[in-house]
Amino acid sequence: MPGLPRFSNEIWGEIASFLPRRDLRSLLLVPHVLSSIASRLLFREVCLQFGTAQFDTGYSEGAAEIDKWHAHRSADILIRLVSDTEYAGLVRSLSVRAPEEGHAMTSFQTGALSSSLSLTVLITMTAMLASALPKLSNLKVFRCQMGNGALISILGVLEKSHPKLQGLVIA
Repeated sequence: MPGLPRFSNEIWGEIASFLPRRDLRSLLLVPHVLSSIASRLLFREVCLQFGTAQFDTGYSEGAAEIDKWHAHRSADILIRLVSDTEYAGLVRSLSVRAPEEGHAMTSFQTGALSSSLSLTVLITMTAMLASALPKLSNLKVFRCQMGNGALISILGVLEKSHPKLQGLVIA
């Protein structure tokens, strides 16, 4: 009885490289070598958001839940990168978006705490990012949009850990 075609991991990797990210995420659920291949492809480009929903949407309704989801997702990714050098070595491009400190402070002062990321969480996420950056041994491009205080801190770590970075975008 003929079975499924047996391709080498290299062939599966080549096939998977043409898939969009949403399909690669679906492959993570497949108990097959494709799951590992999809994971490697997804980790090439990592995008982290630290509480930017209310600034992206223009209104604060639902922004707190979106920010909470992004904070958990970003923390999970950063923990994985710090603890797993194999996956940290897969990252080629890292994009980080965070609200400026002034935006977070203004929302606290006006009592809109529920619609913004707390300053404590923002500081914690920035510290986690600073710990993860030196682990990204193959990082080529870093894109960043955040407040000046956090940006200066992150750029200091980046300068020490990746002096030969090929691309740097600061927005």
